[in-house]
Amino acid sequence: MKQLLARYTQPRWLLIFASIVLAIGLGALNGLGRLDQTLIDLSAARQQRAIDPDIVIIAIDDDSVAQLGRWPWPRSTHAALLDRLHSARAIGLDLILSEPDAQKPANDDLLAAALRRNGHVALPVFLANQGGVANLTLPLPSLAANAATLAHINTELDRDGLVRSVFLQEGDANAPWNHLALALLQIGGELPQQLPGQRHSDIFPADSKLAVPIHRDKELWLRDYWLRLPLAGAPGTYPRYSYADVLNGKVNPELFRDKYVLIGATATGLGDAYPTPMAGSQALMPGVELIANTLDAVRKQHTLRLAAAWENALFTLVAVGLALWALQKARPKWALLAIASLLIGTVVYCELMQRYLHIQFAPLAALLILLVLYPLWSWLRMEAALRYFAQQVSKIRQEDPLLATLPNYGVGLDLLDKKMAALSHAVDQLSSLRRFVRDSLDQLADTVLVCDANGKVILQNQAAQRFFSTPVLNQLLPAQLSQMIPNKELLIANLFSPAGASWRASDRQGRDMLVKSVARQTESGRVIGWIVSMVDLSLVQAAQRQRDEALDFLSHDMRSPQSAILALLTLHQSAHPNPDSSHKTLFERIAAHAQRTLQLADDFVQLARANSANYQIEPVDLLDLMYETSDQFWEKAQLLNLNINTVSHLPDPELAIYPVDRVMLGRALSNLIDNALKYGHTGDSIDCSVSILENNNIELSVQDYGGGIAADQQSRITGKFTQVASRNNGVGLGLAFVRTVAERHRGEIKIQSKPGEGSRFSIVLPKINA
Repeated sequence: MKQLLARYTQPRWLLIFASIVLAIGLGALNGLGRLDQTLIDLSAARQQRAIDPDIVIIAIDDDSVAQLGRWPWPRSTHAALLDRLHSARAIGLDLILSEPDAQKPANDDLLAAALRRNGHVALPVFLANQGGVANLTLPLPSLAANAATLAHINTELDRDGLVRSVFLQEGDANAPWNHLALALLQIGGELPQQLPGQRHSDIFPADSKLAVPIHRDKELWLRDYWLRLPLAGAPGTYPRYSYADVLNGKVNPELFRDKYVLIGATATGLGDAYPTPMAGSQALMPGVELIANTLDAVRKQHTLRLAAAWENALFTLVAVGLALWALQKARPKWALLAIASLLIGTVVYCELMQRYLHIQFAPLAALLILLVLYPLWSWLRMEAALRYFAQQVSKIRQEDPLLATLPNYGVGLDLLDKKMAALSHAVDQLSSLRRFVRDSLDQLADTVLVCDANGKVILQNQAAQRFFSTPVLNQLLPAQLSQMIPNKELLIANLFSPAGASWRASDRQGRDMLVKSVARQTESGRVIGWIVSMVDLSLVQAAQRQRDEALDFLSHDMRSPQSAILALLTLHQSAHPNPDSSHKTLFERIAAHAQRTLQLADDFVQLARANSANYQIEPVDLLDLMYETSDQFWEKAQLLNLNINTVSHLPDPELAIYPVDRVMLGRALSNLIDNALKYGHTGDSIDCSVSILENNNIELSVQDYGGGIAADQQSRITGKFTQVASRNNGVGLGLAFVRTVAERHRGEIKIQSKPGEGSRFSIVLPKINA
């Protein structure tokens, strides 16, 4: 848990987590203010689309004002225009006609009659929201009564003063007015059953000013069906005909047949004009053209919406996630190229989503995070690189005395250059060490192979090159050794054992080989490969034969002359039973030396076999072995008036069953009992016991009650040819034999003795599961 916590609190992971959180949080804001909106507007300004050819504008332009006189014009002029547009499908008269004709009130009746004759004209109502109170402006009653319908023309301004949306319904909550565009579609018989746009209750929070209805004379005033305008283009996109030209007959009335005709002011300083994402403050879009865009969008179902908060958060998260993936997986230059590509791709993605799916994404959050991510990541990786260089140089200096003089800094312009130079120097030194290791391996007579974790040979010495007839470097070792060991499963199990292994095999020439495998591990214990050596046992076997011959020589050829000497002395004594004192002394001394030589040869052979023989390990009853060994010395003990007591201190007889070499351990116990009889005969008895110690080890002990051994002599008494000064009638190999047998059984010999209190010699064997 600590390692996991340490890993994920590194600066690199903290930056990753912070980037993900920022991507989700900032993306969910769905825009970061004016700058984000500007980016969306720039994208919208590039989204040109085909206009509806059935929508035309009759513009009250500067030429019309010049021809027809100052505004306002008589209502009779508007009546004359309407009489020329009888073939139009629907007409939207975008003029506020709330007051009587200033020049001649009778003209209002002429206009009302024209409205009645045409029957397809919609008149606007205007709502001004002042302090939460609606100020409604309606057409003259005579005009309203003769119009096909009334509709609102209110325009929604965003906080930055641009027009990007409209409400398709507005007015009394029980009977709201449709927008003028809906009214024209209703007149033309094309009003959709399901109105486009989003309900204000779905898109605005409860505390939004757009979600809070305004009040007028205690009546609830509702604004609904919020439609984000997909503008077709800049001002002037829709076909415009001059008001005066149409009125004077310069334009064929058939051009307006079955068309939606919008009549509105476009002259300078006349009528309403608004900045839009398409136009900006330098080219305002007249209100009548905004109505045309709304009509086009509703009729052709050109919907446009802002991405939902979760969509924008997901979009930002994907962009940042791809950048983080590139930073972790790619090289720095490719990561930089990936970041640049993501910056461009983010903008292009927003463009494509608006063009084809009509969804507006806010790209600023993704762009900002992408812009700062690479510098921050590079800074963190630079810091990590500097720390890594310093740690590696320090680690190399500590691990090997040959590298202790490595400098902390090299030659360079900045800190990174200096650290890289120091590490480069360390790498050169490691290369020298590698050559040293290779040269050392080449000096070995045995075949040595170094493999990686997959078993592929990565290093071999010259002996290995001579041993294998085909190249094995960069080859899989099991495939090479399978010629020597038929059982491939056994080969792989032994070769790739983490604990290492050794086994016998035969090469192609039939020579016996000892194959050893040792795992290469890191400081944490992870196996990263193996070192495999192959020893030619023929040389070892020749040495064993020479040793056996030497032992045979010692046990036979050296014993035979001594036995012959003793036999001759015995025959001489039989022939001359009463020799003089001088000859008797000489014969006794010759016999003693011959006996000593025989014992020396016998003990030396036994010690050599104890050191080199292959022990035959099998379960043995240790208590039974102790009884058997002590019984062999019963006659000798009787001659010395000693009793040999053999006891068991085991709580369970089953504990006496232990895997040992019966012959070797029995000979070792014989040596201990024989020594006790030789040097402990001043006591009354000798105690032999089998016990279990507190650590579950087994103890075989022989206790005598003789003169004891001084403390300064106890530590060296088990060496070869070492004797206690007072006990010089032996050859000094008996206890060496006991120590060797104990060690070959993974045990030890212990001595407890005090002068005048006797000695206790013990063979301690480890517990079976040790």
